[in-house]
Amino acid sequence: MASAALAKEKGLNVVTGLINRYAPRVREAVKRIQDGQIGQVITARANRLGGPLWMRSRNPSDTEMVYQMRNWVNFNWLASEHINDATIHQLDVAMWCMGDDRTPINAFALGGRTARTQPDAGDMYDNTAIVYEYENGQPLYAFSRQIAGCFSNASAHITGTKGGAEIGNVGWGTVKIYGENPYDVPKDEGAIAYFHQHTTLYNAIRSGGKNYVNNLSYTVKATMAAILGRVAAYSGQKVTWDEALNSQEDFSLKEYSWDAVPPIVPNEKGEYPIAIPGRH
Repeated sequence: MASAALAKEKGLNVVTGLINRYAPRVREAVKRIQDGQIGQVITARANRLGGPLWMRSRNPSDTEMVYQMRNWVNFNWLASEHINDATIHQLDVAMWCMGDDRTPINAFALGGRTARTQPDAGDMYDNTAIVYEYENGQPLYAFSRQIAGCFSNASAHITGTKGGAEIGNVGWGTVKIYGENPYDVPKDEGAIAYFHQHTTLYNAIRSGGKNYVNNLSYTVKATMAAILGRVAAYSGQKVTWDEALNSQEDFSLKEYSWDAVPPIVPNEKGEYPIAIPGRH
């Protein structure tokens, strides 16, 4: 948040990777929700359900640091769980609909490793189910899974007093409002969201400050919410937003080199330490 303020002070434009904010279909759906088309928003749900990501084999010449860097999507200190790697996109849309001026006050969660059984598969869970609570009791749910052969879905679902909405990732797939005032948002063509994202940044830079853009505020909140969910799942505790925000957990390295020791290392069997809720 300090960086966001400093960027604004210096007039530096910042566009981040939360691409749904630039998808025309998503923007249209969120605008209609914010204008009251589904009534008062009651709750929201973020789904990011899919298969496992890649894992590269260990080469004989690899140091532990090289191996983990090549497999960064499997290690918390590099990817901060698949909540922060992937689910954050749907979580951001859900939080957007709940109100960008608000954040959850706490979270509790379930999670574990069901199919990720290889000893060298990093230290991340392969499924989590998180409940975020807002100050007025409103819940926001986030479901993540990276297991092959299961139901896949990447979407945000918003429920209101007069209906609801389904918002597919980046506007692909289903984007519709249902209930008293139904509306199917017309489809875009191709990767138009990425086009808008990049041209927004380029135009802002070229405008000399007239079209200033800074995405950091909502990006920080979505990132913090994802971290909060991970901490809640791994600890088994109900964790408050302020506790997570003021955490002293530190993944920085004492030395930055290919021979440096990463924050976690495998045991003599090649197994990485896995968080056990309620214990550590």
